Amino acid sequence: METLKDYFDRRAPSWDELLNYSQKGYQLVEVVRWFNLTRGDCVLDVGTGTGILLPSIRQAIGPRALLIGFDFSFRMLEKAKLREPRGQGWEDDFFKRLELLKEKITPIPEKGRWFIVSLSLLPDGQDFM
Repeated sequence: METLKDYFDRRAPSWDELLNYSQKGYQLVEVVRWFNLTRGDCVLDVGTGTGILLPSIRQAIGPRALLIGFDFSFRMLEKAKLREPRGQGWEDDFFKRLELLKEKITPIPEKGRWFIVSLSLLPDGQDFM
């Protein structure tokens, strides 16, 4: 029987096309606006998948703010890493698999606001997107 992780790993190469993200650019930007992020905010994107929200989040919080994409599918995370060129605030250790949740990911800033976001937990369907 296929595990949930295997399911997402297998579908990662075509996930964005399957969910028709190329036709939802405006809606995805609106989702990030809904989070009301500001420059310098720290964000943990739980279930980041292919990282479809990461570029919009990065634009909202700025190039030096902490942005962590978190997923249990390694293949989804590999696609997420391609969302932004190197040297713009991302580092490999910001992409962690679920098993590493208990470990210290990175030093936590003492000041500033923290947000935990998840597109995968928002309602599906045309009413939302």
